[in-house]
Amino acid sequence: MPIRSHLLEYSDGSEGQGPTPPVASRPPEPEPRSSRLLDYAEATPVRALADGWSWQHSIVVDGGAALGGLAVGAGVVAALPELGAVAAAGVGGVVVITATNVLDHAFHEHWAEDIHDHGVVGGVLHGAHDVGSETWGDFKRYGNDVKQWGKDAWHGVTSIF
Repeated sequence: MPIRSHLLEYSDGSEGQGPTPPVASRPPEPEPRSSRLLDYAEATPVRALADGWSWQHSIVVDGGAALGGLAVGAGVVAALPELGAVAAAGVGGVVVITATNVLDHAFHEHWAEDIHDHGVVGGVLHGAHDVGSETWGDFKRYGNDVKQWGKDAWHGVTSIF
């Protein structure tokens, strides 16, 4: 369930008293259309705050991951020999997405806990494995999303005829 619907429960001004019971006179609000992008955008600050970070720290870390990924992608494209515009955009896009995912997961990894539980070398290897598996999971989800978008586009075109 999106975070947005949970937050609506607290919007009647009763701070600290928990969710309000449903009122019979109030018609139920329609469930908003599900959007993975909006759910992720809402969950990112909440995820960081759940980790015990302030919102300022969250902005620095998540913004740093995004800018770092962009810098890595731009550096790779600049270092490559002369490419066509489409090839440069494709390579740069893949590198930016990969670097941003790796940096984001690395910044959110609990390195101190991993090192405490597994020793220095084992903890670093364990954390690196976590970052790699979470990044791989992201790319599997991206692949499924592209596949679904293709199906939706195909069904949209065939529904016309």
